[in-house]
Amino acid sequence: MTSDPKTFKQPPSRYQPRGLTILYEDLNILVINKTSGMLTISTDKEKDRTAAVF
Repeated sequence: MTSDPKTFKQPPSRYQPRGLTILYEDLNILVINKTSGMLTISTDKEKDRTAAVF
């Protein structure tokens, strides 16, 4: 498996949702910094305010 490193630009801040910062992104992984209390994925009780929705 060959790996071709690609550089990605950060999206403009107007496209970054509040409480969520993209720290690193490539073709295989996404690393975010989210606010405390924000769920990563939805549950039966909370479906809207999660990192997966963005």
